[in-house]
Amino acid sequence: MSVSSLKILIIGDSSCGKTSILNRFVLGKFEESYKATVACEFALKILKIDDISIRLNLWDIAGQDRLGGISNLFCRDASGAIVLTDIEKKETLDNAIQWKHQVDLHLESEGENNIPMVLAVNKYDLIEEEEKRGDQIKEEMTEEYLQDFAREHGFSGLFRTSAKTGKDVTATFSQLVYEILKQKAEQEEEATTRDTKIRGTSLYASSSKRHNKKSCSC
Repeated sequence: MSVSSLKILIIGDSSCGKTSILNRFVLGKFEESYKATVACEFALKILKIDDISIRLNLWDIAGQDRLGGISNLFCRDASGAIVLTDIEKKETLDNAIQWKHQVDLHLESEGENNIPMVLAVNKYDLIEEEEKRGDQIKEEMTEEYLQDFAREHGFSGLFRTSAKTGKDVTATFSQLVYEILKQKAEQEEEATTRDTKIRGTSLYASSSKRHNKKSCSC
């Protein structure tokens, strides 16, 4: 399998810290405030997975809650997506289902396969100390609840991330790339198997025609 670059979408509500996550991953830094993304910001990152260097084309799309949805132009040729939520805002978790659904619909309309999407529940630093102390946190903030949520709604993985501390930011992207490569390998294997069956059928048909001609006594 030959993969040189992948188009990755960063999607989610405007309050979830998409730009912060992107800057932490690409530049290794965090700032308390950023200008709102107008439409889409673009960044590049080389990621090494199993000795394979892959260029990630990262598309930070403006907050879908403000713009009313995801443009199919952004989804075209995408290989995978990070869907961000805010760990303190339950509504952003509910919205993540809709963002994933929109991407799936756009890809289907383009005749493309669904892509792997990893759920990143951001701003974990806001509740991390409480959890470490054993304090009671809301159920929808716990890893067990979020893992079940991700599985139920078809996400390829779940991470509680923090752009501020860097927790699991690289792991999120690495998991997504792994899932993309896995999907591509499976698709190539299916295509090879299908082509082999087609060639086998064609050879059988050709052989049968030659045999019938030889057997004909007319």
